Amino acid sequence: MGGLARLRLAVLMLAGLCSVPATAQVVDPARDAVRRGMAHHRAGKLREALVEYTKARELDRSWAEPLRLIGLVLRAEGKLNEAIASYRSALVLDPKSAEAHNDLGVALRMRGDLAGALESFQKAVQNDPKFVQAQYNIASILYDQNKLSEAMEALAATLRLDPKYAPAHYNTAVILGRQGRWPQALKSAERAYQLQPSEPRNWLFAAWCHYQIGEMERAAELARKGVEKDPKRADAHYLVGFVETARNNLDAALAAYDVGLRLDRKAPLTRAIEDLRRELAPDATVPSAHYALGYLLQAQENRADAAAAYEQYLRVAKAGKWTERAKEALALLK
Repeated sequence: MGGLARLRLAVLMLAGLCSVPATAQVVDPARDAVRRGMAHHRAGKLREALVEYTKARELDRSWAEPLRLIGLVLRAEGKLNEAIASYRSALVLDPKSAEAHNDLGVALRMRGDLAGALESFQKAVQNDPKFVQAQYNIASILYDQNKLSEAMEALAATLRLDPKYAPAHYNTAVILGRQGRWPQALKSAERAYQLQPSEPRNWLFAAWCHYQIGEMERAAELARKGVEKDPKRADAHYLVGFVETARNNLDAALAAYDVGLRLDRKAPLTRAIEDLRRELAPDATVPSAHYALGYLLQAQENRADAAAAYEQYLRVAKAGKWTERAKEALALLK
């Protein structure tokens, strides 16, 4: 057989696999509505998605999936109680739906019911032992409950299912860090940013690990990498400021803190102050920490503590540009 004939035969065979005669196609209106709803859902059109999922529910009241999908929309809209009710209705129809158990667990966790969430995630894994996200969610709940050893076991189980699941590597790093095992934490954090380089937190926690190990230059480099991934993330700028403070580089530190302050003066600022107080301010070898602490406390409008930090800076720092600025700040505060 000639080459052209073989090519025609191959095309005809593929056409036969890919097409079904119109007369043989069976249209399922409920599933068709779900497909339309999912297209809207992926496009962020929640109201339109809900309309289609509701149609599917009305067309086939024995099918659990529309109820689960309705729950997803309600959860996205912040209607947790209604979402939970929808997931539970889905599970009445299909008690073995691992997806519905997992989705119910997510909603219960958002409502603060950690015990209920854990039970739901465990049921999801019981019904689908290879459900990576549900196994990871078990680890997250155990971490929230401060059961670190059990959380580590659950993370190890997650990584046995999917060794490339970056969030599990990240959370492993966080737990190892809490245990003071910083070199091991760094290895897990590095694996996280290698697998998921677009996620800022992977770079930021790796930077924190380098700081804890005493590798300040690398810490500063990775903290700036986190800023590069999300320039609007305030805590990334605060971390750059912290690391530069640890390096006694006040110019770079305050420039980074200024960006953080413009972005968010609430929780990230409070954490930045706590980090300075815990990690650096007690150390007389890092006089910059006292100035940076005063600077952030002043931004927080905590005048008394800001003044005390500037005074401590003047006691330990050598005379220069920053001692003059500390004196100027004190004059404004008093």
